Amino acid sequence: MEEALEERILKGVYPVGSALPSVRELARELGTSPSTVSRALQGLERRSWVNVTDRRGASVASTIPRDEGPDERTAEALLSLAFRWRLYGRSAEEFLALVAHVLDDAFRPAPSAFFVECNPVEVAAMSLRVAREVEIRIEPLLLEELRAKPGRVRGGLVLTPFFHLAEVRGMVGDAAEIIPLAVVPSESAMRALAEVPRDAAVVAVGHDERTAQQIAGLASHYALTRAVGVSLTDPARARALIDGADVVVVTNATDMPQALRERARRIVVVEFELEAGGLESVRAAVRSAEAALIE
Repeated sequence: MEEALEERILKGVYPVGSALPSVRELARELGTSPSTVSRALQGLERRSWVNVTDRRGASVASTIPRDEGPDERTAEALLSLAFRWRLYGRSAEEFLALVAHVLDDAFRPAPSAFFVECNPVEVAAMSLRVAREVEIRIEPLLLEELRAKPGRVRGGLVLTPFFHLAEVRGMVGDAAEIIPLAVVPSESAMRALAEVPRDAAVVAVGHDERTAQQIAGLASHYALTRAVGVSLTDPARARALIDGADVVVVTNATDMPQALRERARRIVVVEFELEAGGLESVRAAVRSAEAALIE
């Protein structure tokens, strides 16, 4: 488990200084038990690869230690593999050819990849999930950050949900390859919206008018009734609509003031997740970009 986590850190799947997934998530991801993951994290902490705290969980150290005798460890690993190779009846030339192929794969340049989203909670979570699945380092980028500096992604790969595709394409143009991804509400959110009564008054609250209308459209799609969108930039209207609403719909990134939350009869919080099986286009684009860099 330690070696598996080391490899992902070295590949940039878990960048230096970043938070690691929870112990339970890592256990599911690596096909083992939470107790085994905990022991592996403790071992990595002793060797200064990660920092573990009770409250925040584990994070990758800001610098990876270089005092572990990498030459000796690598030589021992290669020697063990070479002996095994010889026992299989394979030649030294074949072993060297395999090592050369592995080195080409390990040292080939990696394309710049960005995940663009308007939701600061989801952009971090989805960037990490794609990085784990595709095994490439992905930089999370908020939509407003891209809007302020669109040239930042020039020549890279830009991943974004379909509902941001038109906006991202308008800012980036042909300066980067844009890969749209299917993003859906979590099952719990869809279930909660589907159970909203037909005669219920539903209000969708967003941090701006555009987001409010997006949430309203989503809520109307899954609920039995039409939702009305309202922006937090219009607090008087938001307060009036929330007072008359049976259900208030927000995303997990909606920073609704506590005073407004207390006025709501019921709040449905919508979280998002990547649609299963939607990452093949990302893998293909990464392979294509890596080949172009080598050329």
